[in-house]
Amino acid sequence: MSHLHIPDGVIPLGWSLMWLVLALIWLALSLHVLRREDRSRLVPRVGIFAAVMILGMSVEWFGVYHLNLTVFSGIALGPWAGFVAQFLANLMLSLLGHGGITTLGLNSLVLGSEVVIGYLLFRLFKRLWTRGGDARAGGMARRFAVPAFWATLVALVFSFTLMMGALGISIGDTAAVWDVLSRHHDNHGDESPNQAYHETEHGEAQHEALQDELRVGSFSLMNFIRAAVVPGVIGWPVEALIVAALVGYIGHVRPGFFQRL
Repeated sequence: MSHLHIPDGVIPLGWSLMWLVLALIWLALSLHVLRREDRSRLVPRVGIFAAVMILGMSVEWFGVYHLNLTVFSGIALGPWAGFVAQFLANLMLSLLGHGGITTLGLNSLVLGSEVVIGYLLFRLFKRLWTRGGDARAGGMARRFAVPAFWATLVALVFSFTLMMGALGISIGDTAAVWDVLSRHHDNHGDESPNQAYHETEHGEAQHEALQDELRVGSFSLMNFIRAAVVPGVIGWPVEALIVAALVGYIGHVRPGFFQRL
């Protein structure tokens, strides 16, 4: 849900470059921390979870929501390798037209926050949940599933708030952005924003009209709620349940997988 699907040119170039520089700094720091890891194990795992995120973000539910699985990747890989994996996933999706190239930096920062916040909250909630012992935890699966659910839910809400704030800073009127995007979605159905703008004969004119609407800052509260809040309220708990089921299953069949946490 927190993955931006807006076309190139909506976010001003200066802001796009700033977000990209910050994301590359974070990526470089992650690679520096991981330099001593066993690459024969690390690289395949990063690749697998990058593919998992690409798959999750490529399948839309009812045309308004898709799974990110970033928290799942963060829990499984850790914050540093998880950030690398989601950056690779974002890069591939951008090249495939799933969001503009110029949104790569902001998308990586937003989804990277899900990886890190989800990982940290999972550690915290797992310790709180198991403090009373295994009897309170209710079995190995619940010992991991319950913390994963709450970690995912909180991380997704946080990243959505971060995304809206970053858009507001970059463009100056976040509500207007969602209003324009929601009406654009109504006109094109399941067609991705990039395809809608690049495949039409009047793509350039539509792009200029979009910029004009953003500058005017027209806003409909109902469009904003329908386009942003409602899908999140429905989708966040669903994704949290899916991540909880995955983490709980892995914790049940391979308890040692998460012991480092």
